[in-house]
Amino acid sequence: MRYSLLCLAVLAGCASSGDAKYEQFRSNVLNAPHPQSDDARRAECANIRAEMARVRGLVAVGATQPGMWGAIYYAEGQKTLAVWEQRAADIQCSASFSNTTSKDPLTQCMDICENRARKPAAECFQTCTQK
Repeated sequence: MRYSLLCLAVLAGCASSGDAKYEQFRSNVLNAPHPQSDDARRAECANIRAEMARVRGLVAVGATQPGMWGAIYYAEGQKTLAVWEQRAADIQCSASFSNTTSKDPLTQCMDICENRARKPAAECFQTCTQK
């Protein structure tokens, strides 16, 4: 009984310090500045995709551990994946993660001009068709 209480106290202490580290990680990832260009966004999306694959691999290996360790690895991995998925959604990586083809350059330019610069369509068309 005494041994069980000691183990529980140690695990609770690890969980609380782990929670602080997780919250710091989560804050760092989600509060990072957004990429300034499409190339930077694509590069960050590729890095996020690679990190998510790495975490999935660790979860797969960790899940084979005996007893509660497998469940702990799985739970921690899922929390980490959720953070990376949120970051990917925040910077609009969904197109980078899909198999669909991207829009043609004129459509992309028009979208950026109208949605980000908030210019009229005629002005955007003139800007996007000039070379």
